[in-house]
Amino acid sequence: MSEPSLRLLPRAYSLRDEQGNARKVTLRDALRQYGRSMNFIADRRRTMHALFETTHLLMLAPTLVFFGAYASFPTMLLFFAIFLFLANFVNTVWYHRYCSHRAFRFRSVWVPRILLWLNPLGYREEVYALVHHVHHSHPDQDLDPNGPRLGWLGNYIASYFEIDTEVNEEQYRQIKSRIAHIGMPFASYESFRRWGCVELIPHYLARWVFASVLWTAFWYALGGIPFVMAWYAVQFCWHAAVRDFNFRGHGTAENPKQIDGWDLDRHSFARNQRFYGFLAGEWHNNHHAFRASANTAFLPGQVDVPFQIIRLMKACGLVVRYYDHRSEFLRRFDEQLKGDCQSIEEPASV
Repeated sequence: MSEPSLRLLPRAYSLRDEQGNARKVTLRDALRQYGRSMNFIADRRRTMHALFETTHLLMLAPTLVFFGAYASFPTMLLFFAIFLFLANFVNTVWYHRYCSHRAFRFRSVWVPRILLWLNPLGYREEVYALVHHVHHSHPDQDLDPNGPRLGWLGNYIASYFEIDTEVNEEQYRQIKSRIAHIGMPFASYESFRRWGCVELIPHYLARWVFASVLWTAFWYALGGIPFVMAWYAVQFCWHAAVRDFNFRGHGTAENPKQIDGWDLDRHSFARNQRFYGFLAGEWHNNHHAFRASANTAFLPGQVDVPFQIIRLMKACGLVVRYYDHRSEFLRRFDEQLKGDCQSIEEPASV
């Protein structure tokens, strides 16, 4: 069996004690990992992460300014409207279902290329997607880059992408093939080994600056400084929510937190949380059962707004095909469902 192409570097701490038993991640562990992941002087492959993480921390200042000086009924409405847009479209539709799992297909290669340049968040698609692939390969195990075993703070600062660049050219080609559908130009093999970035760095920096200027100018023209502060506050809060979800989206062997008849897939400890399900269509237990499905609202009472956005894009001609594994889900878990949602069938792909 060939050596896997995608590997993350070991953590700065161990999840096991000397006897091999699970140990609690301490504050010192988490801060040690964070400090190492930001130390681009010791390892230049951490430069892009250090740059992004610095901007995330700087966003705390306008967030405090917004809530302290500009929060009002109209600006809070704007805040929540933008947050819902980022949570449902940018996070779930773009990052999760397209970049990570390619659960649908755009009609033209130019659509994802344009979305790359309009992405306002600066969080590299390769980081989200490739780390997510590792998560699905090792859910709730020691090699899982996220999960409640790390603790809340351990998850919050675990958004780094310390990929092992000690790969050969064929393995690097395999890594690129995982995200080729996103439409970004790729760095050379030599550049990847040097900087740890799959995307061509000048392309990433140019589109990040372009989108930041574009969206800041848009909100300033629409409502001046209060709207700009709201925009920055939403960005900071979105990143915080994603990292919180990485902590709360799973249980552990000691405390699974799964609910019989609701969390049906037991190949991992993923949970169908109502908060993140209604907020952003992240019915995570359903997603782990069928990770390539554009729809994750498989059970009565579940709503998947991102899936409706994908259906709307198909109706508008932007999307040519999507996968919907609801019928397969119902068949797989037929015995657990006790009958009432077995009657609704949908095609596997449209």
